[in-house]
Amino acid sequence: MEELINRIGEKAGVPHEAARQAVSVFISYLDRSAPRERMADVYAAVPGVESLVVKQKGGLFGFLNNGLTSVYSQLSAAGFSSQQMQWAGEELLAFAREKAGAEAVDDIIASVPQLRQLF
Repeated sequence: MEELINRIGEKAGVPHEAARQAVSVFISYLDRSAPRERMADVYAAVPGVESLVVKQKGGLFGFLNNGLTSVYSQLSAAGFSSQQMQWAGEELLAFAREKAGAEAVDDIIASVPQLRQLF
């Protein structure tokens, strides 16, 4: 997991803690949106990354705070520009492909078409 955080920090040009937050935001979004079996592949391939998943609260607030707008808002609040968000997301997907395999990541992307809006 630290390798992923370091790579995102390097690629996006952000401090370590901001890169960690980006991983948490992206992984939390994918945990809610992608097929469980494919996320299990990622969690197995990148030990420790599942610990960064933040579960959303239920109710109307949780419903409204689960989408890409939330991802964008959280990363903006952490100081990411749109370009840095894109770089961070691309690096996360590249890392996941290396560790979990292209098939798992391609299935995640296919099952969460909104990802194309981010990366």
